[in-house]
Amino acid sequence: MPARTISKLAQEAGVHVETVRYYERIGLLEQPERPDEGWRVYSDEAVKRIRFIKRAQELSLTLDEIHQLIKIGFDLNEAGCAEVRELTDSKRREVSDKIRSLQAVHSRLKELVERCDSSESEEGCPIINALENPEA
Repeated sequence: MPARTISKLAQEAGVHVETVRYYERIGLLEQPERPDEGWRVYSDEAVKRIRFIKRAQELSLTLDEIHQLIKIGFDLNEAGCAEVRELTDSKRREVSDKIRSLQAVHSRLKELVERCDSSESEEGCPIINALENPEA
């Protein structure tokens, strides 16, 4: 198990040193041992934990949700797996809702651009006019 400093850990995990410190402060990463020299010494587990956090963030999990996953633990029994599944399915539903919302925004933006492209008679910019007066 190679020991590493905070800067080496951050480099290996692909994050900034301040991110490592922040994860420690909020309890996502355990405080490392400090040998007699006073330097923090991080293990392979710290690298794995940060990479786990980053992969979870790529799936749009918040740090609070990631903390819940970590609290459930990695040696899961059936009840723990069910809890992780529910958290994941809840996130999936949330992402689906966000996609629908973004599709509506996309449609509205497309409509505004088309209004701008087809309008020669409106005074001023049709997009600005539509934003100032949504009923127009």
